[in-house]
Amino acid sequence: VGFLDVLYLCQVFKMAIEQNISNRLIHLSSKDVMTFHEFAKLYCRVFGKSDASINKGVWYFPEQKGADFADLPPDGVRFYKMYINNLETLFKVHLPTIEESLELTRARLGGQGDKAKSGELSSGLRFI
Repeated sequence: VGFLDVLYLCQVFKMAIEQNISNRLIHLSSKDVMTFHEFAKLYCRVFGKSDASINKGVWYFPEQKGADFADLPPDGVRFYKMYINNLETLFKVHLPTIEESLELTRARLGGQGDKAKSGELSSGLRFI
């Protein structure tokens, strides 16, 4: 799963409105992906909290009952990937990694991360 601060979604909406974009499919996701477990561990590290109580578990992708599973791969695992190149090319921006997004969240909530101090995250998206 790709995780992003909601500010990135707001910025993409703002750019789309300002540029009068219509009839486009835009995938919005972080540059990298990780499991919920990996995200929780990273979240604790970025926010300076203990990850001692975080345990790995199994989260199943929700399936609709009675759906046709003829297209299910033999191993039973589906793979999904967001194609963010169309958004980056259209708006001439670089989407962040999950860690960069968490640093922005920390800065917005009053944290004192290194990137927040340097002003590196003031605009959210990095322009090409």
